[in-house]
Amino acid sequence: MPAVNSKILKVDYNAIRDKVIGVLGFGSGNFGYGQQARIQSTAVTDDSKVTINEWANLRYDIINAYKHQNGSNPTTAVVSEGGTIRYTSSFTPDTGTLDVPQRQYDAWADDLITYRFLVAAGESATTGVVSSSKTTSWLSQCVCTIQIYWSNSNDARYWFNSGGKVRISASRSGGAATNQNTSWTSLLSSAGTQSFGAATPSTGTSPNDGTNWYKTTSTFQTYYTATASSPYGSNTYQLQARCVDQPSNSGGSASQLEIRVLFTDPYVDPGVGVPPAGVQTQTAANFPPGDLVDGTLTVNVSSLYATGIMVPGSLNFTVPQPIIAIGAVTGS
Repeated sequence: MPAVNSKILKVDYNAIRDKVIGVLGFGSGNFGYGQQARIQSTAVTDDSKVTINEWANLRYDIINAYKHQNGSNPTTAVVSEGGTIRYTSSFTPDTGTLDVPQRQYDAWADDLITYRFLVAAGESATTGVVSSSKTTSWLSQCVCTIQIYWSNSNDARYWFNSGGKVRISASRSGGAATNQNTSWTSLLSSAGTQSFGAATPSTGTSPNDGTNWYKTTSTFQTYYTATASSPYGSNTYQLQARCVDQPSNSGGSASQLEIRVLFTDPYVDPGVGVPPAGVQTQTAANFPPGDLVDGTLTVNVSSLYATGIMVPGSLNFTVPQPIIAIGAVTGS
């Protein structure tokens, strides 16, 4: 197919492509879906013209990234053989003329960057739920640690950048018909399923406060807290995260994640006296049944990850899956 005689500077085409490929391809840090093997477009060298094929292939890359984020195809200019590609510097993307791809493609590329952590419902799948439970009563605190790890940091980046999320929930059921048990059941039900991802629950890479994958450090930091209602307002359910293999993951160099689930119950039934120090040790046996938490305490983990079909040729959008291991729920 012959080259199009165009006023488009090659630097414009290459700059647009760099934006799109930064999202769809290898990228770095919190950029990159890892789909470089499925990229259609190529850079244009200084001694070449931008051909119709090159614009068409860049259009495929834009469609694949946009559909991943939105679940539908964008409106895109289609350059026809024998046509003239015109140049426009207007801010509003062209949506009605077929011969001005430059400005429109650039606008779509900017959107792809802005919304790069999104994944549409139809472009994702979920894993089955893995659970761990405790069936003995407890009094003060229970903990469960979940390990999520990839073969290398790039695999972890691709998984999170393309919309992957670890999803945690917890529940309490059975046991005695006490207000304390009812409070914990209600608290965990209200908390529901909480997600942890590249920009979830908060965006950015700093400060390193643990509130998304790129904000983790090697120290557990809380990214979600739920508190029971009065009179059990001191009871809390917390989710904490850390990267295991790096002091900080702000640059996306970690490949191992741990999430710790904490159930903390400092509530003391008002009918229980606190003995003087050294007189009596406070144990579960010294507290009435209404102050204990019993029944089955369960932690659930699953994941959401990117998938989908790319064009042309029905290529699969594929990201490496992590190994997820859930520990025992322990405490007393």
